[in-house]
Amino acid sequence: MTRLTDLAPDQAKRLAELACPDSETRFRVIGPALSIPSAVALGVLVRGGAPTDHAGTALAAGLSSAAWGAFVFVFGCPSDAPLYIEVRYAVDSSLVTTVGRAILPRLPRW
Repeated sequence: MTRLTDLAPDQAKRLAELACPDSETRFRVIGPALSIPSAVALGVLVRGGAPTDHAGTALAAGLSSAAWGAFVFVFGCPSDAPLYIEVRYAVDSSLVTTVGRAILPRLPRW
């Protein structure tokens, strides 16, 4: 078995690039994608209930699913830089909340 420390530096770098070709793009996609299960669950709850304010309910569900996605993402986040966290989480949360606000009002039965 070959260890990573036994490889030449250029070989180790190429091996690392194969294992994770573009980690930044991967984390841009994973952040909002982690919100999908909670958005679906909240959408089912919204559909089963009788909300009187469809827009407000959709906004609350989108914001809640964005918060859940950020909570789950923080455990696998490769960076702990405050500026990265503020910007990345704000962008992800805004995106998920906006999509939830646009899609969820169409789900209730009436």
